[in-house]
Amino acid sequence: MEMEKSEKTIKPTALESVSMINSIEKALKLDIAQYQGEYVDGKKKGGGGSQWAGGRIYEGEFKDNGIHGVGIYMWSDGRKYVGEWIHSKMEGAGAFTRMTECYEKKHMLMIKNKSMECLSGIWKKIWRRLI
Repeated sequence: MEMEKSEKTIKPTALESVSMINSIEKALKLDIAQYQGEYVDGKKKGGGGSQWAGGRIYEGEFKDNGIHGVGIYMWSDGRKYVGEWIHSKMEGAGAFTRMTECYEKKHMLMIKNKSMECLSGIWKKIWRRLI
């Protein structure tokens, strides 16, 4: 995967971080979604997609009823994360996009790119570190 460089670095505000964590965790805990995809032993596993009330959508891989593997999570306000997931958390290579900004995660620095050319990088528990 090719990496583009940016000289600017920025971190999402703590409020944005908490909001993203809360919206994903609440939706996953309540499991109030329509799911279409593979099941193994009665659990979501393999490829599939979920759509929650309010317009949030996830398409990608599942394991043990959770988001796990590679996938795309889209919020109704235009935010989007494309990348790796571990136990329903953004972790590994990926890119997070808002309507006006794109964040790359690489080596524990957040890089903001207002040109909307999303960059990719390695995510490692970044949202928890910002709280």
